[in-house]
Amino acid sequence: MKIFCPSIRPQYYEELAQSVKPFETEYINGNGFSSFAALCNKIFRENDQSFFIIANDKARPNPDNIDKMLNLHKDGFGFVALYRMGFFLVDKIVLSKVGLLDERFSDGGYEDNDYYIRLKKNNIGSYINEEINYLLNVTTLWKHKKSAEFFSRKYKIDHRNKKIIVKISDEEKNTVECFDRGKLKNWEESFLCTIPLVTYKAHFEVVLKEYDIVNERKIKKVFSWWK
Repeated sequence: MKIFCPSIRPQYYEELAQSVKPFETEYINGNGFSSFAALCNKIFRENDQSFFIIANDKARPNPDNIDKMLNLHKDGFGFVALYRMGFFLVDKIVLSKVGLLDERFSDGGYEDNDYYIRLKKNNIGSYINEEINYLLNVTTLWKHKKSAEFFSRKYKIDHRNKKIIVKISDEEKNTVECFDRGKLKNWEESFLCTIPLVTYKAHFEVVLKEYDIVNERKIKKVFSWWK
């Protein structure tokens, strides 16, 4: 088992590698990649492992954090994030059922919220929280403008009716092959961070927990019948 760090800042990677010893790490050079999603997918496609641990270069987990992550995975969580997608574990079964990260979030950002929605759609038990040291004063590698625009085209958040409406489907054939090795927890057994600890994103976990996910086409059919 190794921890992958996709980055273009080797100096921050070295600090990460020190923080997780004796666990093994590997630096994935992100030069030439436009997004975190594309970098992660490169790791998923090119490495044959039953699960993957990804840490961005601002994450500073310690060995106890990794032990907890491994135990949560062993308990049946197919997706475990101890600083959201800044430090996460994903089972290969989940990648085969949910798919890889959506690279249409082309300049980085929002691929995390997108993947959480897809985890819920596919009934994957997930543990999502903020509980490791993290370098908040270091700037992100990625821009977010195009990704924010694509997220608003792919989904509509209907707060009045508590629905997340899927307007654009996921990319086809964007998965990895995997033999199902056992039963994972379902979504109802998930743990989601709903109290804003450090980042603004905690609000989205509230939405994710309480809102239903529906396809836009189904809504249109209902309205068409009603008319």
